Amino acid sequence: MSGKVRIGLLQYPLVPDFQKNLSLVFRLLKKIARQKPQLIVLPEMWLGAPQLPSERKAWSLSYQSAFTQLKKWCRDYQIACYFSQLEKSGNRFYNTAYFIERDGSLAGRYRKIHLFSLGNETKIYSAGKNAKPFKTKMGKVGGVICYDIRFPELIRHLAIQGVSLLLVSAQWPKVRREHWLTLLRARAIENQIFVVGVNRLGQKGKIQFGGDSVVFGPWGDTLLHLDSKKQMGICDINFSDVQKIRKQYPFFSTVRRVYGI
Repeated sequence: MSGKVRIGLLQYPLVPDFQKNLSLVFRLLKKIARQKPQLIVLPEMWLGAPQLPSERKAWSLSYQSAFTQLKKWCRDYQIACYFSQLEKSGNRFYNTAYFIERDGSLAGRYRKIHLFSLGNETKIYSAGKNAKPFKTKMGKVGGVICYDIRFPELIRHLAIQGVSLLLVSAQWPKVRREHWLTLLRARAIENQIFVVGVNRLGQKGKIQFGGDSVVFGPWGDTLLHLDSKKQMGICDINFSDVQKIRKQYPFFSTVRRVYGI
């Protein structure tokens, strides 16, 4: 990967009404498009999520329609998007991340591997089985979802395949805020890559979400941090920074492949 990319981050509250969420997101998309990002990253389950297995089919149908609308929006505005949503495949349901290109085509998908059992995700979704880089027009991009960032071997698996940018869509509770920020920074430092983490705002039951959407550089420096008062932000990154840092500090050349990853 080489060159510069302008990335937009959107964080927002979600309510139980799917259509209200849809209207809010497209208003925010139209607003942030004025700043001419090449890629926009949205939170996990960008329009909300089912709470019971019996709700999954209806949610998947709503998401199918919204997915078509978002692809058209990307094509009309010539902006790529990364996000996760409910996917139905056969009799199974997945929390799946998608990378839509600027022309509305699909560059790749990733089904969440690590399901958060404490949040009953294992009762709603099936787990994904593999992860590989998205082959996008800007180069190889890695994408994971929320709880995945607690598993460094997954991110290293993507990094050694040539990923210089990792996108993370999440619904990460405010009570574990420091974990969120620390883990994202650690994944950037140990892999010498850019990491973009986008979280939601608002509340779900007793769980509060404080945003804290961020961009960390390959040196671990904070390039953008959105507090709970902001719903959007723009960050320009330069992929040549990854090559420069890896040349100056060639940590990857001393990795011993004895860990089974």
